[in-house]
Amino acid sequence: MWGVRNAPSILYKLVWNETYWMSTTENGWSNGKLLLYPDGTPGPDSEDVTKTEWESDELFVCAERIGSGASRLSVLRYLDNTTSSTLKATNEWNLTKDLPTVDSNLGFEAITWIPDSYLV
Repeated sequence: MWGVRNAPSILYKLVWNETYWMSTTENGWSNGKLLLYPDGTPGPDSEDVTKTEWESDELFVCAERIGSGASRLSVLRYLDNTTSSTLKATNEWNLTKDLPTVDSNLGFEAITWIPDSYLV
């Protein structure tokens, strides 16, 4: 299972230990991984995480803003196949101008993937 925290912005890879979900120790995931924007800026106000394919290295995180700054409604793409303690987004889709104006700590609260095969 995947989880994301928004302050500080950390992505967690969790495994079931027969009692509760805990961080896995493989590939440097023990303490989660700090999330960065594609340009290396830290602090996306991360709200939720999803995967499109279980076998894929891709994860998508929705963010409301950078740190405690102005509204910046984005979907960020990360790859989970690194041992680094930080993850730099490979892509950002900044949707702020495409959506109605909201206050700086409002906007994306969740992101979910539904495959086309399920919808058609």
